[in-house]
Amino acid sequence: MTYETTFNQPPIDVSYDTSRDILIYGFSNQIIFYQLYQSSINNNILPNQLTLNQIQFYRFLLNDVYLTYDKKIIHCNIQSATIINIIQLDIQIFITNFASNRSKSTLFVGFSNGQMLQYNLKDKSCKYYNLSTDTSAINISVIKLIVNEQNQSQPQVLYVTNGGLLIIIDSNKQQIIQQINLIQLVNEEININLQNFIFDQIYSKYIFFFSGQKRVYVWNIDTKQQEIFLMLPNDQGNQIKLTDSFILTSCSYQINVYTRSQTIQLLTIIKKNNFQDFILDYHAINDNQIVLLLQNRYELYLLQGNTFQLISQQSYQYPRFLGYIYNQEQNIIKLYILHQSGLQFTIS
Repeated sequence: MTYETTFNQPPIDVSYDTSRDILIYGFSNQIIFYQLYQSSINNNILPNQLTLNQIQFYRFLLNDVYLTYDKKIIHCNIQSATIINIIQLDIQIFITNFASNRSKSTLFVGFSNGQMLQYNLKDKSCKYYNLSTDTSAINISVIKLIVNEQNQSQPQVLYVTNGGLLIIIDSNKQQIIQQINLIQLVNEEININLQNFIFDQIYSKYIFFFSGQKRVYVWNIDTKQQEIFLMLPNDQGNQIKLTDSFILTSCSYQINVYTRSQTIQLLTIIKKNNFQDFILDYHAINDNQIVLLLQNRYELYLLQGNTFQLISQQSYQYPRFLGYIYNQEQNIIKLYILHQSGLQFTIS
């Protein structure tokens, strides 16, 4: 589908709900829902289109929850294109991060003032959490939210500020149970900014790094010790990601792949030309494949041991990864790639 030939304006964002087969376009003044989209395309019929008008769409928080330009969180029924609930936010604060639980029944939203909102999509209840610190301080923006459901009887939410505060919440009891200063934990400079944070619940590790540094701290929660440092490719613009098997550290031209294990080891390095290729984003698929989104194409790599192999690539201008469907029996992956010309369903 090429949206320029269908609409008078380009979409702000696009999302695809794989479980309900609904393609969702967000525009500056409306949201359009294509029902049973892939099924309709496969049967050569036009999908049924529903529209929700007079919505100043800004971004997706979930497939059925949206942030608007006028600082509202809109909860919708995407099968009927109707509004379920509206939450009016403080116009002076900004959403800085968000996450949901595995079932998508609870949304957690972090703000620039250090607050976090817990929103239950089933009963539409809201709970706000506040930092037990000086909220006039500068470095209180929530930069990361992690939902830990390893213990089903006591699911936790970890939210982290750029000032290095880690707050752990019991989301069932809706209580703050612990607050940790990561800067003090590793004896860093007091005014340094925390850049990113991940939590390995399997091996009980906090993994994080600070701005301007090329090292990643790995803190063992059980032994209360700093284990090792992981390497960052650059001193600016770095990311860290966690998959079932890997820890990935990256910048705009390089991805370092580490084993996710009790003893972390560098597995391989995927490196691009810093002047000709720019990594916009990347995603791990089935834990043995990585999709790289470059400025003019996407590339799909297969990881085997400590080596990697390019198995597929296609040219698109500014591609964006929307999701994938993996058919294990047929060993087929269908990638959903949004690009400047439209939406591409690519089978690899």
